[in-house]
Amino acid sequence: MIAAKIWKPRTGLRPASYRRVSAALGLALAVALRRAGNFDAVEAEAWKGAPDAVKETFTVDVKRHVNEEAIKTVAERLGRHSGVTIKLQGRLGRAELAVDIDIYSHEYVPVLAGILDESAEVLAEPRGHTGGRPVASFYQLFDAEYEAMKALAEELVAELHMVELRVATGTGVRTHPLWRLAARVHTMHEHSAHPKYAIPLWYRPWAWQLARSLYALTPPELRRLAGPRGLVRVIKENAKPLLNYLAQHYVVALRRLENAIQLIPKPLSPPTQTHQKAVEALAKAVASAMRRAAGERARRAIEERGYLDWHTYVEALQQELARELASRTFRDVARGE
Repeated sequence: MIAAKIWKPRTGLRPASYRRVSAALGLALAVALRRAGNFDAVEAEAWKGAPDAVKETFTVDVKRHVNEEAIKTVAERLGRHSGVTIKLQGRLGRAELAVDIDIYSHEYVPVLAGILDESAEVLAEPRGHTGGRPVASFYQLFDAEYEAMKALAEELVAELHMVELRVATGTGVRTHPLWRLAARVHTMHEHSAHPKYAIPLWYRPWAWQLARSLYALTPPELRRLAGPRGLVRVIKENAKPLLNYLAQHYVVALRRLENAIQLIPKPLSPPTQTHQKAVEALAKAVASAMRRAAGERARRAIEERGYLDWHTYVEALQQELARELASRTFRDVARGE
């Protein structure tokens, strides 16, 4: 599956504009599939409550690029229903697939419908086969059709940069490129998969999104000391060594001016295992840094000052993570040596 999440501006998107952004994000994925593979749009369905409760069948024009008419067509249905499903049929590499792209009227629809464990605005699911083997997720296709999945990720990011939307926010009407409104696009192994199994195709702001994933993987008793904001600061301060580490295991496309990153696992042993080993090693490094910052470093600060404040702990955590990232042991664990 591929799930996509909107980055909401601090001023907030108005409901109608929010639905337009959701529609554009789902259509961008459909367009990327058509360009990376050979797909035809079969039909579109609007539904209430869950995707199998179809209320309306209609057609939507999925061309080489997302167009305003298609956005309007889908957004109008989202205003009356819980979601819209765009159905595609075709090939991605050697894989013959039927793909359903669900676009939700609200981020909590997939949670309330029991589809996902976390909120999302778009979810794409494939069904089919490649080389005689069944295909049930895009995550699986990274191993079976690596070049095709790499092309899909690149086409999706390209389309995020092609589309511009005029949206209403709490402070007035603004024009945003779709990349500015897309926070997370990642592919998961299954609906209830742990976050470590999600391969990030697009993260923005990248430090915040990566910290969010790592925060979920660290022990609760350790992560509470820094909190999400503290871990974001630690990731930002260790950006260079962290990116060097990621480059060992991923094809990294860092867009500094956009504060965004795209990660595609390198085609090794196979790609999904490369990803899992890299994330597991990174999560262990963060947890180890947290233990040391909360142990000897915290005890030293208490002896010197008589107390431990948040800033002192976060600074210690930053230094300990830098040490972990530079260690030979950490690199060996990540490589599986």
